[in-house]
Amino acid sequence: MTSRYGTRHSLGTRAALEVAALRRAEASRFIVKVQRPLASSEPDPPALVYDQTESLLMFAPMVGAVAAALEGEPFKVYMWAQLEADGRTLRLLERAPAQDW
Repeated sequence: MTSRYGTRHSLGTRAALEVAALRRAEASRFIVKVQRPLASSEPDPPALVYDQTESLLMFAPMVGAVAAALEGEPFKVYMWAQLEADGRTLRLLERAPAQDW
């Protein structure tokens, strides 16, 4: 995964995030948009995950929770998410109502 600042992070089922930009959400739930790429030359392109203010902006592989969130959806889905106590792990919780952003 690459953050909006160009920093490369290792991935698995856990995604590393920019800690400073996300301190405000450490103990609370917030909504993120999980979006498939509209076009890509990559054979297995990553999904884009971001919040409304784009203080969280990351690319995540289409596996695990990301793949499950997008299952049956053509392009995007809104999800409730929570930043774990370590300040680096984003957990996708459940679907959120559709947003206008």
